[in-house]
Amino acid sequence: MRPCVHRATALLALLVLACPMVARAASVVFDGDPIDPGTGEPYQILPGQPLVTPGPDGYFATADDIVDPGTLGDIDLVLRLGAVTQAGIPDPAKKRNAVFTGVAGPLGIGTPIPFTAYLSDGAVSAAAPYGNLLTAPDMDGHAVIVLLFADRDGDGLIGPSNVKKGKRPENQVRALAELEPVGREVALFSGGIATGSVVVTSGAPLKNKGLTLVGTALAFTGPSDPDFLDGHVPTGPGITTAQPFLPEPDPTRFMTDPGPLEIGGTLNPEPRAAGLPVPGGALDLALPANGSSPTIDTALALAGAPTCARAVDRKPIGKHKVPAVPRALVLGTEGSARKAKLQIVPVDRFGNHTGPGAQALTARVSVDGPLTLKPDRDGDPQRETIELNRAKGKSVKLTATGAGTGTLRVTVGGARCQQFAYASRPERNKRGADAIVGGKRGDFESIAVAVGAAVDTDLDGRITIEVAEGIFRETVLVNRAIELRGSGLGRTVIDAQGLGPALTVQDDDALVDALTASGGTSGISVQNPVTLRDVEAWANLGTGIELTATGATAERCIARANGGDGFRITATATVTDSLSSGNSLAGILVSLATDAVVTDNRLLLNGDDGIVAADANDPIITGNRSGGNFGRGVGISDTVGGLLANNRAAGNHGDGLRVKDSTGMLVDGNDLSGNGGWGMHIRDATADFDAAAGVQSPPGTNDVSDNRLGPVLVE
Repeated sequence: MRPCVHRATALLALLVLACPMVARAASVVFDGDPIDPGTGEPYQILPGQPLVTPGPDGYFATADDIVDPGTLGDIDLVLRLGAVTQAGIPDPAKKRNAVFTGVAGPLGIGTPIPFTAYLSDGAVSAAAPYGNLLTAPDMDGHAVIVLLFADRDGDGLIGPSNVKKGKRPENQVRALAELEPVGREVALFSGGIATGSVVVTSGAPLKNKGLTLVGTALAFTGPSDPDFLDGHVPTGPGITTAQPFLPEPDPTRFMTDPGPLEIGGTLNPEPRAAGLPVPGGALDLALPANGSSPTIDTALALAGAPTCARAVDRKPIGKHKVPAVPRALVLGTEGSARKAKLQIVPVDRFGNHTGPGAQALTARVSVDGPLTLKPDRDGDPQRETIELNRAKGKSVKLTATGAGTGTLRVTVGGARCQQFAYASRPERNKRGADAIVGGKRGDFESIAVAVGAAVDTDLDGRITIEVAEGIFRETVLVNRAIELRGSGLGRTVIDAQGLGPALTVQDDDALVDALTASGGTSGISVQNPVTLRDVEAWANLGTGIELTATGATAERCIARANGGDGFRITATATVTDSLSSGNSLAGILVSLATDAVVTDNRLLLNGDDGIVAADANDPIITGNRSGGNFGRGVGISDTVGGLLANNRAAGNHGDGLRVKDSTGMLVDGNDLSGNGGWGMHIRDATADFDAAAGVQSPPGTNDVSDNRLGPVLVE
């Protein structure tokens, strides 16, 4: 569904208006397809799946969706991988006995996987099982976006499935990780065919027969409009192969970086799911990798050469033995709860499990705080050198010596390969939690019910709730002094299904960590002076993480692929050491707040500015890295005072820094180079550009070199 007014502005990502549109001639690929009476245009329906329309909330894949099983999507678009020589629309690679193998790596280093996309008339028959090739002159020059997904758990499917073996909670959450593509590329149609090649960033060792990939495609139809995403994206409805999720039909929400849809263009399409698939529901969107799905195709990918090492779960998953990232490393302080086992394996430059290469890889594992390592061959229980001479790697045993926190690091040749925090807490001892949600020994099946009903069974003055791996389809309100601890990011997932914020914190003594909030009108709303640590907001309809209370803090948190801002600060609050990536609007927005602190964060590939401070006096913005955002690296407007120091805003499409209608901010020691606009753009504003107050001669100590429009513009 598309907004009534088409403007190339990030604000559109928040607009979903049920407004009728003037009917126009649709592409011939839609001949015979059902028409949406509200828009006068064909519906976007996945092939072979029933028609889904949004309910009263106007969003797809939320709890009020309407499913029409009597209207099924036909075949409009088909993708094939590898070398294709036959005319018409060929069989998938497995049926052709021609499964292509690529090698993970960046363009020019990895081995790309060829692809061919075909337009189909949908007239399926015994002679034409995928329909007939449709030349469709009105689609000539239109782009097709090809996405490759990895079967990380080795079950032969991409995404959560309704089948029995896929219903186990741990399988469901691992399958969620497969919904993010490992490769994407654009090609242009000519005569109903588009060809190209795509490099992937994921692979597996040759010993494990590589990593299975499934390729899909989607394209937009219709004419372009300069008032709609700068004319870069056609305004007609989309066509698509099978997908592992309901694709977001509104291009303003689908694209975080709506640059030109052309070869060599700046397109960075974020294939945002309109919502998470619900196994057991009306749709089973899991994609098979066996060649049985008519519109998609399969390939393999090998990992690249070993460059580093990392710690993974001791037990790999699936028949391909793909290592799993460690769950939240929170140990107890006594008995078996104080011990954990990890496997140290060689990885390529993208973190893929790989073979050791011609020579063994020497890794060094170190810990600090109350934690020791085994084996201990050098007499230092917190340092160990490990020779990795096989893909399987070698195991290490961790033992907590008391309560506390620390860091585990893995290095190769002095270069840091991996670093993550751990904690050891008495409440993680056997039955140390007051209540357990999910799992085989759970007291509750619902997090929300546990929050309302759990009691302090060990009389330590705090209620601790431990949540097992799984997807919990509910909204959660924490309004008591509760410690809510998940099993790790992407392992404990709250899916709100559009029914409200996935997680709301409303108690001064609440603690939340190690979980993912998804599918909400917003992800996590913090309404009290509490600290969030190691939580994630992913694929929510609006803002990822909202801090609305003075004293609220988000530390080591992640906000990605949300339909609004990654983080939004509307009080004297702090975001630190966090990642905001692929969100439709700003990476971090500070609005109507005083003395907010934004420090040491990474803002990448967001649809608007990396950091925005608007109507926010005295913001402290230091040590951040803002790059690849569709807007500016940092945007300041209508503020008084504040500090912008030691940030790096590089490689953004707009200015490195824009200051508008503001006074008195100290701008010092920033790297504002290599952006698509000006390095520094000052409009109707004054600021201090050196450590000495009152100096008005930009750029001062700031680096404004190599920007496309120039170093500094003062208006």
